[in-house]
Amino acid sequence: MKKIALFIGTILGFCLPLANAQDGDIIMNNSGALESITEDPRYFYDPGGNATATDSGFFGLNIHDTLVMYNGMRDPGQIYVIFEDFAIGYGDTLYIYEGRNDEMTLIGFYNSVYSPEEIRTSNEYLTFIFVSDNIDDYGILKQGWKAQAYAVPDQSAQYWMTPDFVPGASYESGDAFTMMSCNTKFYDSGGPTGNMTQTSGTVTCEFTSPASHVKMAFQSFNVNGVMKIYDGSLNDNDRRLIGIFHSSTVIGYPGNRPPTLFSTGSTLSVEYTSAAGDAGKAGWEATITCVPELFKMNTASACPQVMAEDNDGNELPRTINHQCGIPTVINANVTASGQFTNDYTITSIPFSWSPLPLSAGQAIPADRDDQWRSSLTIPFTFYFFGEPYTTLQPSTNGHICFNTGKPIPSDSYTLNCAYKYQGPTLNPAGSQFLYADDNCSGTSGFINESTDGTQDRHTPYAYKNCIYLVCEDLDPRYGGNIRYGTVDENSLNCKKFVFNIDNVPTYGNHSNKCSAQAVLYEGTNIIDIFIKKRQCCASTNDDEGIIGLQNKTNAQILIAPGRGMGGWSVQESQSEGWRFTPVTPLFENAVYSWYELVGTDTNLIGHTKKLVVDPQQTTDYIIQYHFENSGGAPYDLYDTVTVIVDVPSIEIDSATVCPGKTIQLTPRFGDTTNIHPLSYSWTNGDTTQTANVTVLTTQKQTLSVLFSNNCRRTVSTTIYVDTMDVPTITGDSAICAGESTSLVAHVDNPTYLYRWNNGHTSPTLVVHPMDTSTYVVRTFLPTDAECFTTDTFTVNVKPLPELSFTYSPDQVVMEHGMGTLYCNTNCDPNYTIVWNFNDRYDPDHSIIQDQHSVSHDFTHVGSYDITLTGTNEYDCTDSVTEHVRVYVPVSFIVPNAFSPNDDGLNDYFIPVYEGIEIQKYLMLIYDRQGRLVFRSNNLEHGWDGKDSNGLPCPIGVYTYYIHHWTQMDNLEGSGQPAISGGVTLIR
Repeated sequence: MKKIALFIGTILGFCLPLANAQDGDIIMNNSGALESITEDPRYFYDPGGNATATDSGFFGLNIHDTLVMYNGMRDPGQIYVIFEDFAIGYGDTLYIYEGRNDEMTLIGFYNSVYSPEEIRTSNEYLTFIFVSDNIDDYGILKQGWKAQAYAVPDQSAQYWMTPDFVPGASYESGDAFTMMSCNTKFYDSGGPTGNMTQTSGTVTCEFTSPASHVKMAFQSFNVNGVMKIYDGSLNDNDRRLIGIFHSSTVIGYPGNRPPTLFSTGSTLSVEYTSAAGDAGKAGWEATITCVPELFKMNTASACPQVMAEDNDGNELPRTINHQCGIPTVINANVTASGQFTNDYTITSIPFSWSPLPLSAGQAIPADRDDQWRSSLTIPFTFYFFGEPYTTLQPSTNGHICFNTGKPIPSDSYTLNCAYKYQGPTLNPAGSQFLYADDNCSGTSGFINESTDGTQDRHTPYAYKNCIYLVCEDLDPRYGGNIRYGTVDENSLNCKKFVFNIDNVPTYGNHSNKCSAQAVLYEGTNIIDIFIKKRQCCASTNDDEGIIGLQNKTNAQILIAPGRGMGGWSVQESQSEGWRFTPVTPLFENAVYSWYELVGTDTNLIGHTKKLVVDPQQTTDYIIQYHFENSGGAPYDLYDTVTVIVDVPSIEIDSATVCPGKTIQLTPRFGDTTNIHPLSYSWTNGDTTQTANVTVLTTQKQTLSVLFSNNCRRTVSTTIYVDTMDVPTITGDSAICAGESTSLVAHVDNPTYLYRWNNGHTSPTLVVHPMDTSTYVVRTFLPTDAECFTTDTFTVNVKPLPELSFTYSPDQVVMEHGMGTLYCNTNCDPNYTIVWNFNDRYDPDHSIIQDQHSVSHDFTHVGSYDITLTGTNEYDCTDSVTEHVRVYVPVSFIVPNAFSPNDDGLNDYFIPVYEGIEIQKYLMLIYDRQGRLVFRSNNLEHGWDGKDSNGLPCPIGVYTYYIHHWTQMDNLEGSGQPAISGGVTLIR
């Protein structure tokens, strides 16, 4: 079998330093440059700095620099620019436009607070314009940016896993072909032209993401051979075997195909070994795309959380002492799973993270060897290999399983089923695989020892869809306990389900004990396994014991490194832990929200992962992360960092003065030994320490002081003015919406003049406020309009009652001379209400008061206005009206047969009606062929069994339609619903 060696583009496996340009890189230092972008990724960056002789950045210059990218491929498609780093100064801005220049659509503008992440366009061009503010910024804010730029065609590139469909490719046995694309179809066409022509042989390929991670989503899978999928490159000794997929190990997945998988690095590899019968199979098809970011777990708690970090990725303390002028960078590090859980990574963690003592929890009865115990309820929905579960079934042999279908406690499961063990010679440590058949018949089904080098081993504990704490032959009859419990971290909205094995002996060697714990986390679907001790080994175990996970199809088993089938042990003094973290992207529609809390004022200040702050007073910065977990449940995560700004205290005495008097205000400072004032700014514009303030009315004066640590403090004082007579305003302080009222101002001094805030100069003001409003009147001496006093008056506009009601039926049908309408209000039960049915025929019962559910009997047909009037607690009144029709129905008595044989009995087919008088009438009769045989507009004119030509109609069933209009109907309209049926003509 030949292998394809196809190389597309350049494989980027390195990280480019910002200040070190390479051939082919795009540098933001060539104003107006035009750069061609293809599928080959190119680095696009500005190296930052201050544009000195040795530094090629531009942040110290007042520039307007432009760079234009265009799609250099023949096929139309999208340009992708994915930013890895972005750090520019406060006043600097990068503008990005979808088009050739800045007259096109603005995608966004980005600065020290709002950073770009992924930019894409369907346009042929992207324009970048960088504008500097000519200020030398703090170091971490002038490092520039680094991004990858590449193009993707609209139509997916297609790659076959066979040389027959790759024109011009070279073939060399043993080489893999590598392709880089974020929009690729990967498939084997199957049949006699694909790899299916071979009875054996292996082909390989690799997919590398220019962004960050590769996503492989299968649409179909129909083969006889075996496909191995690796996380990493095929020639990398540290690659991780994700799974081995065959027709028997994909049964149970949606569509019987491998699940959606991701690379944790930039490369995902595939190795396919064909088998006899492949020539008759359809092959496979998968879509290859790129994912910028995966869920990561790097803190002790595995609960969902968002944590504030510094620019180096270190967790920030809850409080930070801040020096103004030196910005603080706060990053939001999220611990929150996405919407896939089809694969896991394995990391070593400290045993000290165990959330529950092994001796705690509710005991599970375990008085027999090799038992399945009754199902346990998980207090939340847990996703295991992509599927939701709320229960699991524990065993007495160190594993817990989901939907096992195994017998309940009265029965034992079978020991010593045959399994295949994928030895470490073919895979790196930690990538071992176990396989079991469904009926424990002693064969594993599809792996052939002679071709893949695997070896038969016996272990009774490799069950499907299970978590293996230490899966070995335990015997709880001779001591120890098995327990379970829940730990709830309310602050993180996170429950932990814990399963404990406490000092349980091994079978056949009761002096050897095992103590282990499994922890399932709500919200992240992380699984932690803690081993306090494992003493190897029982006499019947063959040294075998496993720590790991296995999915429901046996396609994937993840074993902790060195903790597969072998004689390993864990000493109690060296207890260990293993974390199984889902490989999943973050929720793509998640929202970051930063809030700034100063005193009691909260402001939304950004929606990015990174925040650069330089507060002038002590401020709380709150990050909110909103996402949905695997099951679509919404989560909101929060973290807060308090940035403390330390400045001396300031006090200013208040004062009382006459109108127009000038007063001096002088601040007093606290300890200024280490921090002293540099500049002053008063409300009235003074910039000296002492302000001269002239006041006419009582007012506040505010002083802002800049101190030597570049921080500011603001303080206010009140200057009172009270030498003039003060006016008073009288009037209605509360009115209903839509009403008016008169306000009257009065001052004891008869010489004073008046001026309202709307310019009116009379003491009386008539107002018509739509909402609660405040009115101000100024009284002053005729000789000095600037020497005045004021009064305010607020007119509260009370709302009208909110009225609505329902009624039934929609139209009232009168039967036996009466029809009843039922009404119910939807308003406040405290309202005073009045119903008016406007029934002129029954005025004594037409008005009903203070009942929220009423009925009225109508005795005459017609159209009536039903009015509900309500008065609320503010004594405001409103009303609402609905229109109701009252009518009498018409019913017809229609015979089902007649005999027009002139015997005087039933010779005519004539319907008889009852009810209100019919104003208009039409009867139509059709034969079985749909031909009209009779028509009548007269209620007295029946059918004599003859057609329109006067000839007798044959015996049979005919269809009639009767249309009619009453005095309540529009005679030109449709009238009452048509009556139809069948009538039998007999002779």
